[in-house]
Amino acid sequence: MAMQEVREDGKLQEISRAQGGDWGGIYVDAEFKHMLEDIISKATVEAFRTAHTIDYIDLFRNFEKKKREKQLRNNVLITVPPTLLEIVDDISKHIEDQGLDELVKWKRDKFQIKLQKYQEFFNKVIDKIVVKIEEMMVSDTAKGTNVIIMVGGFSASEFLQQRIKDSFPNYTVVIPPDCGLAVLKGAVLFGHDPEMIAARMTKYTYGVRINTRFDKDKHPESRKKIINGKEYCANTFDIHVKRGRLIHCNEETEETYTPIYEDKTSVILRVFISVKENPKYTDEEGCREIGSLTVPMPDIRGGTKRKVVAKFKFGATKITVKGTDETSKKTVDVKLDFLENSS
Repeated sequence: MAMQEVREDGKLQEISRAQGGDWGGIYVDAEFKHMLEDIISKATVEAFRTAHTIDYIDLFRNFEKKKREKQLRNNVLITVPPTLLEIVDDISKHIEDQGLDELVKWKRDKFQIKLQKYQEFFNKVIDKIVVKIEEMMVSDTAKGTNVIIMVGGFSASEFLQQRIKDSFPNYTVVIPPDCGLAVLKGAVLFGHDPEMIAARMTKYTYGVRINTRFDKDKHPESRKKIINGKEYCANTFDIHVKRGRLIHCNEETEETYTPIYEDKTSVILRVFISVKENPKYTDEEGCREIGSLTVPMPDIRGGTKRKVVAKFKFGATKITVKGTDETSKKTVDVKLDFLENSS
């Protein structure tokens, strides 16, 4: 889920960082699978998946079709591949043994599921969606928001559509035709014009790992490291961009670093992200390295006073990290996936 606004130039700008969670259509599939496991056992469902993989996939394709259909009857029919009957005897008895015979029936090659039971597959997931939207709508950045646009395959579900309309009566709910294809169409449009999303909210804090001069008032003794006869604090997270900041397309940040050794002929810049807004060290929980680059510094005459400039450029889909030796003007860069590391 994401909150965006349309700017005066017609481009989009995020006003809240995109968020994901266990509220997609696959979690409805999981609820249906749990019912199957309750009826014929988890081991039997796994045996069916292993022995008849194509039929197992077809079963869930049939369920997927039902998820998108408008249900006009009190019972929902789910067709089951005949190969399941090669593994399971008397499905009706299994249903009865689980006390589900009032809600689920076995009719030839189909599960006949009462609409009440069928809706239960959706309720847990839809509840989470509604709660998340409520959380987003009460944030300060949501002021003035009055439209909810539903896209993606799960948005075709009438249960989800009706629940969203009922839960947010003061909002205009827009459901485009073929909402399942809307994401694909959007991807094609984005491919033609990546800068149509002019600004994004960063999900992570971005920076590089450095060794900084040790300060007993700021750094724990365990972090002290003696390098070249001087005290340093190891694995410090030097922040370039904090989590939750609005970054415009092609915006740049810049920091300058110096080598610790006088005869160092290269500097390695290791790029890290963190789920924390203000991480102190790169080995904290929630931090991970996403790339690195080695900047050559062949002229050692400046010793430890030489400088390397590190630039982060945030493009539409990529982050370009560029390192430049100010003495030799030699430059190295690496491109990292902004969307992958921000999703």
